[in-house]
Amino acid sequence: MTPRDSAIQIAIFDDVAGGHHPGYVNGIAAGLLRAGLEPRVFTPDEPPALQGRGDWIPVVPATVRQIARGRRNLKLAGAACLRSPTPQFWDLYLDKNIWALPGRLQHIDRRVHVLHHSTQYSFRNRTGFARLRTVLAKRRLRSLVTSGDLLVVHTRRAFDLLSGFLPPESILRCGYPIVEPPSGRIETEPRSNSGRLLFVGNARREKGLHLLLEALEMSKDEVPLDVVGRQDPATRHRLETRFNTDRVQWVDRFVDDVELAEYYRQALLVVVPYLPSFLADGGASGVMLESLAHGTPMVITPALTDQLPEAYGGAIVATADGARALSVALEKAIDRVEALQAASRVEGPAYIREHHTFDLYVKALLGATVER
Repeated sequence: MTPRDSAIQIAIFDDVAGGHHPGYVNGIAAGLLRAGLEPRVFTPDEPPALQGRGDWIPVVPATVRQIARGRRNLKLAGAACLRSPTPQFWDLYLDKNIWALPGRLQHIDRRVHVLHHSTQYSFRNRTGFARLRTVLAKRRLRSLVTSGDLLVVHTRRAFDLLSGFLPPESILRCGYPIVEPPSGRIETEPRSNSGRLLFVGNARREKGLHLLLEALEMSKDEVPLDVVGRQDPATRHRLETRFNTDRVQWVDRFVDDVELAEYYRQALLVVVPYLPSFLADGGASGVMLESLAHGTPMVITPALTDQLPEAYGGAIVATADGARALSVALEKAIDRVEALQAASRVEGPAYIREHHTFDLYVKALLGATVER
């Protein structure tokens, strides 16, 4: 074991190459480095935050269906951590890895598993093989926590679901981290905006873009809409066939963080019309958190109410998840947009700094593992 190896106390693992995963891993690596800890990182691509520090060990990208490949990656990681003893192992995507975890990881002193969505641990709408899969998944979680592993979740829904069959002390609920706004910058002065609504992300049904398009057809306000993010062609075609999308600008491609930040900052309102199925999934809304970080007011559905800051003055919540209720909420928000903007510019970034930074996230995980 080299002196460099002996300085590494924590390994972090995520073998998914796309989506939010690279940014999430990079943020955690940066947070550990700021905390004075050099991580051993197992990812397909080297996180930019390392810059020659820590120890990056490449692994082959693995999707949720490539269980055998994921297991090989985890075995490689486990062997490396045992060969150059590493006290902690943070598995950053238990959603996939629950079916691939090798036994050798149990020889590492402390083990942490991040669960982004909890839907596969609920029997809701599950029958036959899907129900059996949930039984087996819950059994695996019980085995992990019995062995002393810590589970990390990001929402109240996920915590409540898991604590229904696991000891609550085995679960850490911690706000999903995003890159925080510029330090000390609270915008109280009006800023120019595009006068357009903004919907961010893929138009999967649970994200409710169809509700928003229907609501816009009902609304008396003819406000244009930007839909930003790469879309499934068949889904987009169905929406364009069903609804009048003349006022919609489709930014149907990958948009990097810099460009996306400008869409947030320029939007009149961000609309997050998620369905109850999103709530049941137990995942955090990155769009809501990014809207808060950029100080942009929102219109949301009840599915996201429990993720909204208490007494937050920068959002209007629809009374139901239907198109009519969303249309009424939109009209109310447009009528009150100046007051919503003034509140969101102060309260949103402040809330993110206090609850959702990578430094806070890393501190919470470190504190929880010390206590175990």
